[in-house]
Amino acid sequence: ASPDGRLPFLLLPQRTALDAAAIEQHVQGGLPQSPPDHRAFLALAEHNLLPAVDYLAWVDTEGAGILLPRLLPFHPLVQWALGVQRASHMASVLRTSQPEYAATLDAHVIYDNALRALDALVVLLDDKTYFAGERPAALDALVFACVNAIVELPVPSPLRAALLREDSKYAPLVAFTMRILERYFPSTEKSDLI
Repeated sequence: ASPDGRLPFLLLPQRTALDAAAIEQHVQGGLPQSPPDHRAFLALAEHNLLPAVDYLAWVDTEGAGILLPRLLPFHPLVQWALGVQRASHMASVLRTSQPEYAATLDAHVIYDNALRALDALVVLLDDKTYFAGERPAALDALVFACVNAIVELPVPSPLRAALLREDSKYAPLVAFTMRILERYFPSTEKSDLI
């Protein structure tokens, strides 16, 4: 679990947790820049996948109901109060950071936007090892963090179902996530979900 509760996050082998902004800085520091046309895909992922992960983990009552007891080992009443506060805060963040969600946070719209982003990303990935070819870049880090969070969070959602369905058109993105886990996090225990 993320130390500060924000998703996505990346846990480095030395046990340092990075949030979305720090992931990009970390990746840019040691890996090649994304090709210029990938900046649009990076914006697509930031604008559509990150809100879906935040919504799934903190605003969705089922997601929060599963995550809060694991993250907050307090009395159920305290968990409930903190959960309501966190959900309210994340809903506010999503409304202010995403203009189309200002009026209402509709899970169907959020998940539909994320699925459309995944549609574009799976076409871009095609049969390549990484989005930019043979070496990972910022887009790879962001997509890995989001897809891994969606798959690994024990929260049922249309996104998780679409990614894990046996005949899923998103199988290349799940395989991509597994490649990154195996290559860069070999000591990390794999989930039984994939």
